[in-house]
Amino acid sequence: MSREVCGDEENFIRGITSADIDDGEPSSEFFSGKAKSVSRLCVANERDSVTLLKSILENSQSGVTWKGYAKFGHSALKAETAKYVAGNKALREAKFAIWVEKDPTPENPGHAEVMPKVPRGLASYLLHEINFFTLNLDQAA
Repeated sequence: MSREVCGDEENFIRGITSADIDDGEPSSEFFSGKAKSVSRLCVANERDSVTLLKSILENSQSGVTWKGYAKFGHSALKAETAKYVAGNKALREAKFAIWVEKDPTPENPGHAEVMPKVPRGLASYLLHEINFFTLNLDQAA
């Protein structure tokens, strides 16, 4: 069963934890991989979304701490991915595309997932090369 794709005009945030930080900066690991969870800012505002994500992601038993969040738009994600794919033969031949699907949960009605698996190179491109994300890192991060 397929899920509904989020609208191009939507904006999202993704929490950044201590597990995502390398040398004081978010690593590409925080956005690469399969079904990366995000929160839809059209369901809850930024402040409420941050509060919810922080409560979900922080885990004192495992030592994972909240470090901040990244904000991005769906249309920009698609456009920047298309630029990256145009320069990557394997992804271009595979006709790689990216989108965000709605996946509400009881705990987070604004939950959504970036699909399909985000290649590490694309995650690095989005994070480092073009400053795609608006990063909001805590001062202590």
